[in-house]
Amino acid sequence: MSLGRRAIGVELETERFEQTVREVQDLVSQNG
Repeated sequence: MSLGRRAIGVELETERFEQTVREVQDLVSQNG
């Protein structure tokens, strides 16, 4: 795997992780 594709993959993973964290925080604030 090329380094460029790997860097892009890491960025996508981070973006998806941050989106998931925001969704979880929204659920917690709604239920809390």
